Amino acid sequence: MKNTGFLKARNYSNHIALIEPKLIRFQRSHHWPERKEQIDVFSRYWSFAVINGDKSPVVALRDGKSIKLNGWQFVFIPSFSIVHWHILSDFIEWVGYFSDQKLDGVNYNEPIIFSCQKQELPNSILEIQKHLLKPKEVQLIGVYTSDPVAKKLKAWLDQSYQQGISQNEISKTLGVSKENLIRHFKNAYGLSPVQYRLKMRLAEAVGTLMIKPTSISQVAHDIGFKDVSFFNKVFKRELNAIPSRFQLRSLKTNSSIKRDIDK
Repeated sequence: MKNTGFLKARNYSNHIALIEPKLIRFQRSHHWPERKEQIDVFSRYWSFAVINGDKSPVVALRDGKSIKLNGWQFVFIPSFSIVHWHILSDFIEWVGYFSDQKLDGVNYNEPIIFSCQKQELPNSILEIQKHLLKPKEVQLIGVYTSDPVAKKLKAWLDQSYQQGISQNEISKTLGVSKENLIRHFKNAYGLSPVQYRLKMRLAEAVGTLMIKPTSISQVAHDIGFKDVSFFNKVFKRELNAIPSRFQLRSLKTNSSIKRDIDK
């Protein structure tokens, strides 16, 4: 492992490792004050996870249906996905991976789950790829909509989330009133276009800070924040940790490193 670290925030902790130049693995323990629903947004980084749904009970909500993760499950979430979770416990833990490297032969464009016999932790992108090329009993878990207006806006945001374009400008570009855009999008995906873009930007920031040797100010600028102080404020508000805690490449190679959140 080239870089490792321990990140502790108010309600979660991560043991993080850069196990390949473009692959992060993290072991996440997350505490919730109560059972809740959560909508996760993923940027251009895909995600892969291993979870025991019996010990860490969660349900994916899709098209009016509840899909429970039973036993050991692999979860694959491709780029630019939305997943609506129902957390059934106040404590959940899982092992996750993310990368922006292309997975050869993997053609899933929606989030999926599929079972595994036991906890199998891949050690490379190639091993993840092999699991995805021979999954069993795949179930789709991503948020689904047939609304053409919402889908059109999402596709546009997926390509331009780094740009500081106002909702009025988006409305003119797509030829739909701002009010209709917001209504269609929120009804389809459970969050507003502004919330979606913010979550997308922060997901992109986390991935970039961990994998690439770049500055916080450059990351903020690249994802559409003109003011790095405002970026730091929003990042800490949403993730309960400051951006510098995610800069793994600045760490020495030491598995015992602990990085606590700034008070």
